[in-house]
Amino acid sequence: MWIDSDKQLVESRNVDTWQLPVVNQAGEYFGNVTAQIVQPSACMVRYFKVYSSDTNRHFLLPSDTVFSIDDKVYCNVDSDRVAQLPEFNEEINREKEMEIYRIISKKPYWE
Repeated sequence: MWIDSDKQLVESRNVDTWQLPVVNQAGEYFGNVTAQIVQPSACMVRYFKVYSSDTNRHFLLPSDTVFSIDDKVYCNVDSDRVAQLPEFNEEINREKEMEIYRIISKKPYWE
């Protein structure tokens, strides 16, 4: 259930976003949402778990990069940065989270 050792984050399969395509402002396609990573204590979605069939990997997209959701999830991250995001393998730690936020050049949600 918990995906981090601090027991703060859980993976949730929300039907509202499941399989929605993820694109940026330029319309570049990054993959499809397969789950949300939620922080129950804050009632917040912290990440979208995205599967890219192009690279055959899952990665975490911080929810604070998402600016709109309708029939797609729209984010403000360019393709070069998305390509650098580490592969997600069912567990995360603060070090990986820091790496994700460093890559996208955003202030982490916990600061």
